[in-house]
Amino acid sequence: MDPVADHAAAVAALANATQDDDAAAALVADPAGVMRTAGVAVPEGSDADFNAVVQAALPDPGQVRTLQTIDGSRIACLLSSPGLAAAVVTLGTSGIAGLTEDSSLVQALVTFAGELDVTKDAPDALPFLQGLSSTTLASAGAVANALCDWVGAH
Repeated sequence: MDPVADHAAAVAALANATQDDDAAAALVADPAGVMRTAGVAVPEGSDADFNAVVQAALPDPGQVRTLQTIDGSRIACLLSSPGLAAAVVTLGTSGIAGLTEDSSLVQALVTFAGELDVTKDAPDALPFLQGLSSTTLASAGAVANALCDWVGAH
């Protein structure tokens, strides 16, 4: 899991889609496939969930072409979050309870926020993770949405 590389790859793919109709259509049709090809860590088996979340936020290729802000946008956040969201889901409630501010997942979350130009630190990230409900933790897509809400991506 590398939030910096995932974010850079997602932003590059999204920027390309804003300039190319075929790339925009592909992004909306199969966000997981496009992101995986771009180099984003999209965990195997998460495509349907990931695609549903992205397609809910970006249902039409025409919307891609009209994005004014890419970096820091909700769609860039969602596109760059699948690896981190899957790691949170895999850890689950009991694993999250054992995290500390120095845990690699907490530090990855801080790095992820920084890539979206949001200043968060471990004392912000740990309570966020600990506050995720079991319902949210059941789906990487729900965790991705929660992550993007936490960093204020819109």
